[in-house]
Amino acid sequence: MEQQRRLLIFFTLSLAILLGWTQVVIPLLFPLPPAIELEEPPVSALLPENAPLRESVAEVPTEVKLAEHPAKSVVIGSEESTSPFFMAVELTSLGGAVNWIKLNDPRYPEIGARGTPLTLVGHDTLQPLKTFATDLPNLTSQLQGKSLEEVHWELVGSSSSSATFAYTAPDGSLRITKQYSLEAPETPQGVSPETFRDTYSPGYQLKLVQLIENLADRVQPVQYMLRGPVGLPLEDPHNSSKHNEVRMGFLREGGSVDHSKLGAATV
Repeated sequence: MEQQRRLLIFFTLSLAILLGWTQVVIPLLFPLPPAIELEEPPVSALLPENAPLRESVAEVPTEVKLAEHPAKSVVIGSEESTSPFFMAVELTSLGGAVNWIKLNDPRYPEIGARGTPLTLVGHDTLQPLKTFATDLPNLTSQLQGKSLEEVHWELVGSSSSSATFAYTAPDGSLRITKQYSLEAPETPQGVSPETFRDTYSPGYQLKLVQLIENLADRVQPVQYMLRGPVGLPLEDPHNSSKHNEVRMGFLREGGSVDHSKLGAATV
């Protein structure tokens, strides 16, 4: 019994000495540094709600609004056979494309419709696709589900022989311009108008110059697609021995033409 009492006293004294050492002696010998007040709560990568807000509101991405250009159509050339032009071309701001091309030579009328100018392309007025429509993926990706053929381009300028359309990317990084033009040649002296029209091929050429400008401060690789003729006239089956053929060529420097043909029977 006496031994148990001594052990209890020894344990109590030891505990008192330990508490005194940790609570009094150590703080006096090794004082803690003053507490640092944080100006902002610490940021945790595990808690997104603790992340700091953007410093500038301008950095927050906003939805880009598409340009709204008025719907316009313009005709270059002429449907009058007495004009110096060999044909007439109607252009549309919808896609900056070709609605139709018509010859004005009375010797080449519509099949079965004497007196009606022959329509070379755009023969089917219900066809939504247009000749020389352009697709530019870098720009189309910004059109909120639309294509360059489904938006109206800006009509930059026009005259009796040319018209220019342009469209700028909503983010201002690209600009595409399309200029159409026709030649109005005068018949040389001593040559009949019929002979001149049958031998002077540039009078039947619709020239298209397409320019893609990089307006950004970085290099942008681009590629584009240009649609060919749409709405070609059908041949009279009673007076035709073969299917219609589509011929396409590229005018090279020096005047040479690389051309190829595609027949309906081989498609």
